[in-house]
Amino acid sequence: EMVSPGTMTKLYSNLLTCMVRKHCKREGVVMPTDGLPAEVADALLQLGKLALEALMRNETLIDLKQVEREKLNWELLFKLGVVSLEVSSSKLHPRKQLNFSHKTMQEFLA
Repeated sequence: EMVSPGTMTKLYSNLLTCMVRKHCKREGVVMPTDGLPAEVADALLQLGKLALEALMRNETLIDLKQVEREKLNWELLFKLGVVSLEVSSSKLHPRKQLNFSHKTMQEFLA
């Protein structure tokens, strides 16, 4: 029997917790009983700031150079499945960019 989480926020919160649990199990990291591992929580907060800034510009992609300037642990977020890495289609100036799994995930993190 499926149990409705009630709201989109709760749904994404549950999804994120499941993604983090899976990551912790795979990587051998202890999952705290309350909340998320500090490293994950910090990376998600930083990503949330960048997600909001991108939404304000009506963008869904975040340039990897900007992410690296912010010292964001994007590799961890990539392993979690929160973002994917894409290369822009420009032949002259290809750029690596982070893409959210869905725009609503970007909105949730913002």
